[in-house]
Amino acid sequence: MKNDIFERIKEEITIEDIFNYYGIEINRNRKALCCWHDDNSPSMSVNLVAGLWYCHVCCEGGDIFSFVALKESCTPYQAAQILDERHGLDLIATTTRPTRKQVSDHQAKKEALARFKEDLRSVENKLSDYFLLFHRATIDPPDNFDEMPPLYEIALKERSYTEYLLDFLAFGNFEDRAHGYKMAKQYLQRLEAAI
Repeated sequence: MKNDIFERIKEEITIEDIFNYYGIEINRNRKALCCWHDDNSPSMSVNLVAGLWYCHVCCEGGDIFSFVALKESCTPYQAAQILDERHGLDLIATTTRPTRKQVSDHQAKKEALARFKEDLRSVENKLSDYFLLFHRATIDPPDNFDEMPPLYEIALKERSYTEYLLDFLAFGNFEDRAHGYKMAKQYLQRLEAAI
């Protein structure tokens, strides 16, 4: 039943309608300024045909329901109710606003996810810094391998694994990234103790 309502609402309301409602301009390249971070150069891609959006900085995206859910701090179903009411579609019989506890719980989850994403970016940045440090250290190998500088030795041992973790975090699905995040945190602690 819910999926039916979602599809029927999508038939009536476009992603362009949603962006117009919130005052977000889509340029001719189908890009827009993201409303969730300080955006000077459009970082949000918009697919008008599929009705999808994706911010390349926030790593957030979805359809009209996920957009409204983020803007209104509610669930996708509640976003459907809001859209149904706002556009006078009368597809959903009863409209119930979320309780304060539901809004509070949703906000707490949203904040926890934002903290996780920020920490994940920090871990990725540290890994990138170490990878560059290791790469630079291995560009010019020492003449005498018996007297290797400590950083060069660590770089030889750790560069590949650092690159592996970066790839894991960059290209994995959400579950892979969460697992990779735990591995990377442990690795960084070990690495920082060694250097």
